[in-house]
Amino acid sequence: MSNPGKDAEKFDFAAAEELRSILTQLNEKIQWLAWVRSTQGKALLDPVAGRWQGGKRTQFDKESGSHRAALTALAAEALALRGHVDGAIATATADLRASRD
Repeated sequence: MSNPGKDAEKFDFAAAEELRSILTQLNEKIQWLAWVRSTQGKALLDPVAGRWQGGKRTQFDKESGSHRAALTALAAEALALRGHVDGAIATATADLRASRD
């Protein structure tokens, strides 16, 4: 049987906070990349400036949509992982406080 107070004392809060920060930055960078990709796509496909029609346009639209979906899923995964880290930090903090009381 584990001892929550001892487990909390072994918990590396600094590493958890660093991981949380990295996951936050990863999410922000993925969101930025998705925005850049979308902005570039809109510029390429501007109906006034664009003369790009047909199969290649359809293929680009399809691939661009797939890329956006993949980036969105990746950003969501980074946030989900950060949520797990937040939960571990909260649990370790509560265990540590309980062991000191």
